[in-house]
Amino acid sequence: MLHRIVNRFRVGLENYIPDAFVFAIILTMVTYIMGIFIAGKGPFEMIEYWYNGFWK
Repeated sequence: MLHRIVNRFRVGLENYIPDAFVFAIILTMVTYIMGIFIAGKGPFEMIEYWYNGFWK
């Protein structure tokens, strides 16, 4: 009985909770936009920061 309840709950949540990759993309865009408007950096500077921080 508990298994059926948990299974229904799991199936219901799978339809509404996105993948972790979606969260990563959203947080990347939020950080990018905040860097432009709050830190006063240019769009290409932010891309350079992201590239250098990610690959080096």
